[in-house]
Amino acid sequence: MHLNTVLFSRRYLHYGPSQLDWSCMDRSDTVDRRGGPAFAVDFDSELHERSSGLPKVLNSPLHGLSDGPDSASTVQAWWSAIANYSSRQLTVPEDKLNAVASLAEALSARLDCRYFAGLWGFGLEISLCWGFEVQWSPPKTPQLRPPYRAPSWSWASIDGRADPAPFQLLIAHKPEQFETQILEVDTQPLTLLAPFSTVTSGYLVICGPLRRQEDYDIDPHSWRITLRDAEFGITLNSTLDAQEPDLLKMKNDGPVPCLWLLRMKTTPRPAGLPFADNLAMYLLLAQAPDRTSFCRKGLVSYMASGDSSLTSSKGRENVAKWEDSFVTQTVTII
Repeated sequence: MHLNTVLFSRRYLHYGPSQLDWSCMDRSDTVDRRGGPAFAVDFDSELHERSSGLPKVLNSPLHGLSDGPDSASTVQAWWSAIANYSSRQLTVPEDKLNAVASLAEALSARLDCRYFAGLWGFGLEISLCWGFEVQWSPPKTPQLRPPYRAPSWSWASIDGRADPAPFQLLIAHKPEQFETQILEVDTQPLTLLAPFSTVTSGYLVICGPLRRQEDYDIDPHSWRITLRDAEFGITLNSTLDAQEPDLLKMKNDGPVPCLWLLRMKTTPRPAGLPFADNLAMYLLLAQAPDRTSFCRKGLVSYMASGDSSLTSSKGRENVAKWEDSFVTQTVTII
């Protein structure tokens, strides 16, 4: 089902093989083919976006631009739709940004910020912390990185579901709480007549704590990456955004290419989150071919690492020493 059809409709009917589903701005019901009574349901698949809150946002009166809670809720609803949309089997994957362009244009009237290849300027620090969602049953691993369609820091640059960062961080967003500062960001649309559609280039200049990472292993089947630091007893695990055969070949056949971790965690850590005392997120970067900028390769976090040693008293002490070894630098990510 076309994304815009679902989101822009005030009322929506979905004919399934055994039931009829309908929804409006306030509720959703279903009736089965035997004429059974209607009952409230939670829609998934193509109807999930209607529960994200975007239809109400799109059909509500425009009361002016905002950078407060309303903007946070709007961006949260955007990410709910993007997570669902990016999980689909797309007929023309290279048209990802084109497919959501009309939605982005409609939301731009309600957000006092710019739009960058699928990400909004409001809460951009936390929106950069999207991750590739691994599916275990049935198994679904990262795909090959497709030809250029967006900067590497955009969810549109890869195939597969983009798992948004914790929404609690977005709702409580305060730029001063982030250890990184976005100094400059821009994208170049294919045509100025369609500023929300396809882009030909983009870059992000960001200043934050950076650390070189030389000890790591990549599983060529699952594309899981294990990062180690023997000096501090640190082990972190994550999944790459996409298959990186060139990176794997370089590691196996020649000098180990260095990766970098850019710390994005909030300071102070927000209360009310699971494992709030240990929350930390890092962008995993590798040097771009031009050797002067970087490309995103994945997201690493304590919450996703699955390493309980990081949460013990000794583990926290090791983590604190390890994080003290990060050096604040300014880098460009393309």
